[in-house]
Amino acid sequence: MLQLICLPCVLLIRQTLLKQKSKKLLLLLLLLLLLLLLLLLLLLLLLLLFRLCFLLIRQTLLKQKNKKLLLLRLLLLLLLLLLLLLLLLLLLLLLLLLLLLLLLLLLLLLLFLLCFLLIRKTILKQNSKSKSKKQKAATATATATNYNNSPSASITAIASDASYFLFKFGVGVDDNDDDNDDDDVVGGGGGGGGADDDDDADDYDNEI
Repeated sequence: MLQLICLPCVLLIRQTLLKQKSKKLLLLLLLLLLLLLLLLLLLLLLLLLFRLCFLLIRQTLLKQKNKKLLLLRLLLLLLLLLLLLLLLLLLLLLLLLLLLLLLLLLLLLLLFLLCFLLIRKTILKQNSKSKSKKQKAATATATATNYNNSPSASITAIASDASYFLFKFGVGVDDNDDDNDDDDVVGGGGGGGGADDDDDADDYDNEI
């Protein structure tokens, strides 16, 4: 019986040792297996105790002739059995509580691992986004510096400076058009200052 119980446990421990890489999970699995072994041993002890009690009762029934003493012994044996059962039940409850605590610890570890992985993913995404933004800004500044250093940019800058200078000092360009040209007319001397046409009539030109 013990061999049949212990062999699969040993095989499970061996498989976990060979396959499992994490030390914490390995230790937890080993503790669970040890607890299972303890439970099985307790059950075997219970069976042995029942067997012994049964043998004692049988011997007393065969040997004893006084019925009162026999009944007292039987009652004492039953009380002892009940006490043993209670103790074993308490031990089983304690082992079950330990198993529950270990399961809770496993769940907490799994939750911690999940939270850690989620936080790591979010941090990696934010880092990738910031890197992409920095790369875009670097490419934009590089293109701007290349354009400013190019000869076309210098020519456009010189042309814009020249146009601003001409606009500032009011220098225009003559378009060879004498009709109402503000660029070619300087002064203008108010119209009507002509020559005398030898006419003695009331002439506005001669009155001046």
